[in-house]
Amino acid sequence: MSTTTAAAPADQPLTSRAVVLLTACSYLCVCLSFSYLDRRYGKFGFESLLWLVWTALGFGAALFYVGKNSRAADTHWKVQGTLGMLLALFPGFLMFNLLRWASLSLLIVLSARAVVMRTRRDFYMNLTVIFVVSLMVATYMTADWTVWFYLAPAWLFAGLALAWEHATGTAISRWAKGGLTVAFIGLSFLLAMLLFLLAPRPPTLGFGFLPPGTDTPNLVKQEAGSQGQGRGEGGDASSRGGRAPGTQAGAGADPWQQMFDRMRRDLQDRHMPDWQRQTLQRLTGWGEILAAALTGRLVPGSGVPATGSLEELLREAGEYCVEKIILPWWPFLLLFLLLLWLIFRLWPRRYGLGAAGLLQVADLLARWQPMLSMRLSALALNWCLRQQGHGRASGQSVREHLAGAASVPDLPRRWLGYAVDLYCETRFGSTAATRQRAANMHKAIHGASQILAGAMPELKRA
Repeated sequence: MSTTTAAAPADQPLTSRAVVLLTACSYLCVCLSFSYLDRRYGKFGFESLLWLVWTALGFGAALFYVGKNSRAADTHWKVQGTLGMLLALFPGFLMFNLLRWASLSLLIVLSARAVVMRTRRDFYMNLTVIFVVSLMVATYMTADWTVWFYLAPAWLFAGLALAWEHATGTAISRWAKGGLTVAFIGLSFLLAMLLFLLAPRPPTLGFGFLPPGTDTPNLVKQEAGSQGQGRGEGGDASSRGGRAPGTQAGAGADPWQQMFDRMRRDLQDRHMPDWQRQTLQRLTGWGEILAAALTGRLVPGSGVPATGSLEELLREAGEYCVEKIILPWWPFLLLFLLLLWLIFRLWPRRYGLGAAGLLQVADLLARWQPMLSMRLSALALNWCLRQQGHGRASGQSVREHLAGAASVPDLPRRWLGYAVDLYCETRFGSTAATRQRAANMHKAIHGASQILAGAMPELKRA
């Protein structure tokens, strides 16, 4: 009994499309980081396009199959999975070593199998594969700190997917979910910064190679030890890379400046996309100013003012946002904000508005395509019941869906029942689809939806 109870949560069905979308974003970022390792060959843009298409084929279809135990999903998985394995064998096996080829195969199969991601167990397996491949990317020999431009969003999306999936079965308002999401992102960023500044780690910005360790565990200045050599602010010459032989411990270059100098050297990679280089250069410049403000001393370097301070950091960030983002893109930003407002206002009525739109299309098609018109009317009936809070279970027929909607009043229930009879007689019986039958089904569902929407409250009580 206890074993069944413990295993039940992992076998619960996955019903949230937002979780699938966030998982897809995490997957795509990991795929981009995988191809970024080979940017020196000049094919990063083309490979990114291929990964985008492959993600759309797999996770895009998964958004449609969520909550449906469809045979079409199984067929989709078999076809795309077979095609993916063929691509993994040729040319994938000839292009990569064994470790990277295994990671490539996992990524290819993961998107193909996303269409049958039906339970929490499948979701957790997807995130496990994403984490394993991202760990390979972060520790690969050609990786440097710039690869986190793709890995950091991948981990962020994965964390959001976990949080969203956990909150799916709880009664939390949208404002609470939004606030918790912002708090989660802020806490994660703060924790990452604290780990970067204070946690012991190898003296390298990336994890692609591990140089010999030093006695300086982080970027916080330490006093020189009793032996002098190899301790203090700079470490030994071999580990710090900027000390001349014979220099006294603690008198080397500022470790913060060494870090920023190396970051700028890495940004000179001519194979890096220009938009990524410009973004990281701007962030590096802000980081130098922030380091000057936090440490209370000047951090000289390219693009850093002579008197670094927190005020200058905020002013430069504000000027950059105004000149590079707000002024050139304000019409699009305004349109985006308007779209967000419309989505927020109309989202609770999405099924009702969708049913009204489907009925309009069904009315137009009744003359030329009566069967298609009736199918759209049946889908509108489904959405109309969903608007009333009656969801449709997996594998449930239209008639069973209506029978399970106990709160529907008698009059609209009779009209919807009449529409269901017309639909079932035509689709599953021997009766041919005609313009008149499609029109009658449309009228019955349209009238019932108007009653349920409150347009005629006196009929709703009938």
